[in-house]
Amino acid sequence: ERALKLSEEIEDELKKTAAFRNIAVAWTKVDVERALQVADGIEDESYKNEALRDIASDLAKVDVERAIHVADGIEDKFLQSSALCDIAPQLAKVDVERALQLVDGIGIDYEGCKMAALADIIPQLAKVDVERALQLAHGIVYSGCKMTALCDIASELAKEDVERALEVAGGIEFEGWEVRALRDIASELAKVDVE
Repeated sequence: ERALKLSEEIEDELKKTAAFRNIAVAWTKVDVERALQVADGIEDESYKNEALRDIASDLAKVDVERAIHVADGIEDKFLQSSALCDIAPQLAKVDVERALQLVDGIGIDYEGCKMAALADIIPQLAKVDVERALQLAHGIVYSGCKMTALCDIASELAKEDVERALEVAGGIEFEGWEVRALRDIASELAKVDVE
C-alpha cells in the first residue's frame, strides 16, 4: 500500500500511470486480486492493457485458467495475443490439445507470436504424438522457431528412440541447429547410459 501512496504523489500523469502499472505487475506474485484491482484502476488504456498482459503471463505459471480469463479481458488485440502466446506453453503442460486450439485462435496478424508459442508447445506434443509434432514443426515459417521445435523433438525422441532422434537431427537445415540437436540427444543419452 505504501507504493500506491507514493505513486499517488507523483505529479506527472504519465509517470504516475507507469508507476501504477509496475505496482500491479509486481503484486501479481503476492496478491493477484489486488494486482488486478490496481490494473483496473489505471485510466490509460494502453498501460492498463500492458499491465493485464504481464499479469496474465505471470499468472499462467501458477493458475493457467485464471490467466486465460485475465487475457480475455485485454482489449488491445496485440497485447491479448501476446498474453495468450505466453499462456499456451503453460497450458500445454496439462492440456496440449487445448493449448494448440488457443494458439490456433490467435489472429493471423500475430503470426510471429503464434509461431513462437507453437514452438514452445511442440515439446509437450512430442511426448504424446511425435509425428504430429514433426508435422507442425515443419509447418512453422520462422526458421528460428522451426529449428527450436525440431531440436526439442529430437531431444524428446532421444529418451525412447535414439535412431529416430538422430534422423530428425540430421534433417535440420542449419548446421548450428543440427549441432544443438545432437548435443541435446547426447545429453539425454548421458542421463540413462553411463557406460
